[in-house]
Amino acid sequence: MLKKTFLLLKKNPLLIILPVLAVALMLLSELPLMPDINRIMGLSRSMYNLQNPPQMQLKDAFDIMSAALVMLIFALVYCVLAVIFVSGYGNMLAAAVNEGKATMKIFLYGIRKFTGKVVLSFLLMIAILIGVSIVISLFTTPMLLTSIGRSGFDPGSIMNTQKTMQIVAQIIMLFLYPFIIMWFPAIFIEREEGVTACLRHGWRAGVRNYLPLVAVVLFILLPTLCIFIFTDIYSMFETQRYLLMYVYQAIALPVISAYLFVRYGEMKAQARNRSISV
Repeated sequence: MLKKTFLLLKKNPLLIILPVLAVALMLLSELPLMPDINRIMGLSRSMYNLQNPPQMQLKDAFDIMSAALVMLIFALVYCVLAVIFVSGYGNMLAAAVNEGKATMKIFLYGIRKFTGKVVLSFLLMIAILIGVSIVISLFTTPMLLTSIGRSGFDPGSIMNTQKTMQIVAQIIMLFLYPFIIMWFPAIFIEREEGVTACLRHGWRAGVRNYLPLVAVVLFILLPTLCIFIFTDIYSMFETQRYLLMYVYQAIALPVISAYLFVRYGEMKAQARNRSISV
């Protein structure tokens, strides 16, 4: 399957160029926000120093709120652009799998045809993730409260417990995400199906290809897991290490996306052949 994935990318270099450009533009747009991000992260880190909490002036609070508002606006803009990009890029991947060729014309057509479907899928995905997060929090929150009680509000202990909870949450997602990750190719390959029907198709594909998809999800979550395990997330942006995240995304995004579409297309072709033989 990997061989077919790399062959697909080799025949369609736009599938590599477009996500690399998207990641590069995201990085360039975020660079001016780095000072504000560092200030917010610094404040969050200092909150753990319960014995000597930070002394905030009114101006500091206003600056933090302004920075958070700017970041929120940027996040909303990123969401809109991501929906537009995924609509076109997903259509290119589907065309490459079905017809062997992906062009900018197909990208633009995908924006017109699939934006509404991607928006609905995005909203439903958020609802599902919120539900999963609530379930996970039912297990992790007692861990945090127990740790706080035992440590006597020791900042270091609380931070370590929080890190452990984040790692546990990532591990839980590692085994849950394979059930829904094939929803992405189903949206575009099952062109005439509705959002919930595509979710059902993606679920079945996830069940049938569970173990390979666990490896895919691990590949996706690996940078986040490394951050939680080896790095102080509050100081990560003070160094240049965060740039490695963008490099990783630029490499992983086209490979993972193409792999999912190739695997889904192969599965659908096999099902079609079985129905014809019967």
